[in-house]
Amino acid sequence: MELDYSKFLTLGKEIEERFRYNFNRFLITSSLEDQKGVDLTLNLTFDVKKARKIRRKDDNVSYDKMWIEYKNVYGKKGSICKKNLDFFIIESENSWLVKSRKDAYELFVEQAKGKELKYLDSKVEVELYQPYRRLGREDVIMLVEMNNPKWPTVMDIPKGLPS
Repeated sequence: MELDYSKFLTLGKEIEERFRYNFNRFLITSSLEDQKGVDLTLNLTFDVKKARKIRRKDDNVSYDKMWIEYKNVYGKKGSICKKNLDFFIIESENSWLVKSRKDAYELFVEQAKGKELKYLDSKVEVELYQPYRRLGREDVIMLVEMNNPKWPTVMDIPKGLPS
């Protein structure tokens, strides 16, 4: 069955409209962009996180675990709760991992369910997926694995400059 050109264009517009509907809060589009051959412009927000030590006394940074923040040191919304943030860009050993803020939030809520908040000091052995508060602070944080399937990597960007 041969598809005529007008139907082809109509189907293309329908697909673009479906995409716009699904990603509406991310999009900035205009008829001028469409005339230039640009179907859409994405407006996304990112929080870049460098690799850090799990504990201050550690010798090296960790590329396979990281702390996520439900509440910050002042007791306000932590980075995983900020709805104006779309993604994290997290340093790994050889690349930058793009991960969803929403997935991190859902992982935290799921893992924290039914667990008591523990205080974290230099003597406490850190457990994965346990909510902690640091002494003298109002934060609520959790150590998570970077390869957790409930927090998938959306994109893996190699480190280094393009050649």
